Amino acid sequence: MPQQGRQDWRLVRFLVRHALVGIAVGWNLLGLLLVLDVAGLGTLVAQSAHRWEALALLLAGFAVTFGGVAMATAIFLIPFEEPPCRPERPPEA
Repeated sequence: MPQQGRQDWRLVRFLVRHALVGIAVGWNLLGLLLVLDVAGLGTLVAQSAHRWEALALLLAGFAVTFGGVAMATAIFLIPFEEPPCRPERPPEA
């Protein structure tokens, strides 16, 4: 049991770790989409007058989306203990 006045940061670390993994996956996917020029996205960003702003918006969008999905998945998959089943009482006579 945590001491009085100390906080337990395990859940926060758990969520941050999963968010960072999700962000890394999202940014890698974005890099592949840009390098492989899927739907002309890489060309569109490279030839834009505002390429850095476009890239920043893409990075932020992929980070929020994939980081959020990774955190939500982690939360849904947290194991929990089910309460023990109480045996049924025999009928009283």
